[in-house]
Amino acid sequence: MSTHHTLAHGDEFSLYVDLFEDGKVYLELRGVEFVARPGGLTVGIPLALWERLRATEPVAHDWWDWPDDKGEATPEGDGGGP
Repeated sequence: MSTHHTLAHGDEFSLYVDLFEDGKVYLELRGVEFVARPGGLTVGIPLALWERLRATEPVAHDWWDWPDDKGEATPEGDGGGP
């Protein structure tokens, strides 16, 4: 079972959180330009992709407190969970 929860994805990216790591979001990019140095990383993100990432809603990290419905965590009144 993966602890990754996908927030958004496409052919060239995946944006996700790890449910056991609070306060972080991970962005996996495919086919983009980048420059890696010992002190940092610079990534060229296409503007259309950037706009899609900006519109992505964060995920709640208190999922372990949600009531359990047939083994699937769901927040009260929301009808869905991670």
